Amino acid sequence: FPGILQQHGRVTDRIRDIFITKEYNTAGIYLLKLWVNGLETPVVIDDYLPSIQNRPAFAQAKSGDLWVCLAEKAFAKLFGSYGNTEGGQCIWAAEFLTGLPSFVATHDSDKVANDLDKFWKKILACDKRNFKLTAGSNGQGENRGGNGIISGHAYSVISAFEVNHQGRSHRLVKLRNPWGKSEWNGLWSDSSSIWTP
Repeated sequence: FPGILQQHGRVTDRIRDIFITKEYNTAGIYLLKLWVNGLETPVVIDDYLPSIQNRPAFAQAKSGDLWVCLAEKAFAKLFGSYGNTEGGQCIWAAEFLTGLPSFVATHDSDKVANDLDKFWKKILACDKRNFKLTAGSNGQGENRGGNGIISGHAYSVISAFEVNHQGRSHRLVKLRNPWGKSEWNGLWSDSSSIWTP
């Protein structure tokens, strides 16, 4: 790896900033900073990564960038093991990686259910301001539903927008499945007949 943060990867400045050591080094020692309870916390790790058949056992970038594995290892070190980081809420990772205040809004809470229009406007406003958004599905066990959504799974929110189709307004949220093993197959999916040029 000539560097751990390649230019072709999708590394935002905020993620780039958690790396104090930004270049590959022969000592294999890296310093990162994460935030614990809002306090900047240095984390020193090495580049010995758990692997299966010469590939990282857990997170990995399709581009081959090393930063993904190193950030995951630093996160696991804070919690004592990789196993202790399995599952949980997206907000925890957001706060540890950015140090910024974050909030959770669930669509099935009484407050949101009583005003879905207000909730939708908040999603659009956050997307317009380039806030980092995530989504999670209800349930446990990562069972694949008939629509392709996996229970108890986290998704990256790529964008949110409204489209008009046949005289009706539709609210769409574009998600990315970080594990890439399943995708939405209902209305407005990639193969949906609703799409027009």
